[in-house]
Amino acid sequence: MQHGRSLRRSALLVLSLLSACAAAQPGDPDYVASGPVRITTTSGAQLIARHALAIGDLGEASRAYDTLLLADPGNSDLTRQAFLTNLLAFRPEAVSLARELPGLQAAQLLLADDDARAGRWKRAEGRYAGLAKQGAMDVMRPLLTAWAVAGGGEYDRALAMLQPLMEGPHFRALFVLNAAMIADLAGKDTQAAGLYQRAEKEFGVPNLPLLRQVTSFEARHGQQAQAEAKLRKLAAGNEELALALPGLLRHMDQRQVRRATDGMADVYTAFAAALRGQPNSELSSVLLRLALNLRPDATSARLLVSDIALASKRPADALSVLDPVTADDALLPLVQVRRAVIAERMGRTDEALSLLATVAREM
Repeated sequence: MQHGRSLRRSALLVLSLLSACAAAQPGDPDYVASGPVRITTTSGAQLIARHALAIGDLGEASRAYDTLLLADPGNSDLTRQAFLTNLLAFRPEAVSLARELPGLQAAQLLLADDDARAGRWKRAEGRYAGLAKQGAMDVMRPLLTAWAVAGGGEYDRALAMLQPLMEGPHFRALFVLNAAMIADLAGKDTQAAGLYQRAEKEFGVPNLPLLRQVTSFEARHGQQAQAEAKLRKLAAGNEELALALPGLLRHMDQRQVRRATDGMADVYTAFAAALRGQPNSELSSVLLRLALNLRPDATSARLLVSDIALASKRPADALSVLDPVTADDALLPLVQVRRAVIAERMGRTDEALSLLATVAREM
């Protein structure tokens, strides 16, 4: 009965969006179309870079900064700006620029991630361990380092690194959950089960990232009914999650973290979500880019990037970042609703209506 009420609320949510789209007028004034601009002079590149940043066109800004660097290759400020814009624009040039910025934390993270992707686990471990011990980095550093150690197959050492932090006064829940994920990946089922149970207690209020990890473990170990009940309970209190519930249940027994780099991507996504809307929210965008560099199929990260782009009045970017999401993704209904909202913002009302009608039919 509770599940039925939740689905009815979800139906009302979709229908309200359908009504809003049907009433909308095409040609949202927030939509700004832009295309590549030919850069012929240094002064022109400076103007284009400033303007592109002002309107949030990171691709154009990165190309302009690349042009400026060709004229002044030793300029550290230009190198930093070029690196950040290339990183946020998902351009591969960011990696080579990162090598020129040994003092920039984001650059070192990208290089460490590249080492991890290539299986250079000791190098990755060294880079992560050398990060600054301040702010959010002070929490991410031991988590990323532990995942690098786990990536090298040293699971016991990785868990031992997190053990004292699980007893500390700050962020215990996050350290416990990551320890559970490492134990799970290592096949240490008894230890993982205990750590997942403790993580649920430490978090107190359940959330989707936590429950996807917990219920995946339970479903893979003969506790399907218990796992299903937890997901249904969470969805019953959240109309948007209720839209995704069928897919979440269908994929419930799939391992959420298949390799160490997936765990690292989850660390970035968790902190990006926490920092979203804070004064240093630009760090959120950087962390999400790093997450997708490690795990392109991280749909939760893509939804966050899309949200940031849409809030910045960049609907085309908000839409394009969702393109790689596949038809069998558990979170596809949430992606489809987001696509519909973006399409409506861009004046493509018929497309928005079609997307929402599809979601409504499949509920």
